Amino acid sequence: ELARAQDRKDVVLYRRKCAERDRTSLEYRRKEAMKQRLEEAESSTREKQRENSNWELENLAFRDVEDYVKTCKGRKRQSLAFRAKEKRRHAKWREEQKAQERQLTHEVLQGRLVDHRYIEMAKQEERMTAALEAIRHQNRVFSGNAERFEKNQDL
Repeated sequence: ELARAQDRKDVVLYRRKCAERDRTSLEYRRKEAMKQRLEEAESSTREKQRENSNWELENLAFRDVEDYVKTCKGRKRQSLAFRAKEKRRHAKWREEQKAQERQLTHEVLQGRLVDHRYIEMAKQEERMTAALEAIRHQNRVFSGNAERFEKNQDL
């Protein structure tokens, strides 16, 4: 019976040791699991921060691209507006040049017409003068001939 009691004590001690070992093992596993969860949370936090910073960089890059596209569109619009303005200015200048050329041609033609009229009037005046001279000369010839004719008849 003493041996049984001793065996029983040994069993109780063994059970206590096993329970203590199990508790220690559980405590260790719990601490390890807690450590692993903390490491995972820290890793997850770092990953989220990295993703957040990448997202911010991508967002900033996207905004930069949008701003650049807006700037390019604005420059293109300004360039088109400038070219259209220049085209209108050149068209107006060409029209003014054509109008000046037409006016100059008109003035030249008017001058030619006036000159032509004066030339015609001068020619007509010369013809009239020549005709008058011919008539005066003719009267002299006839009156001179008449005196000679009378003289010849008297003889």
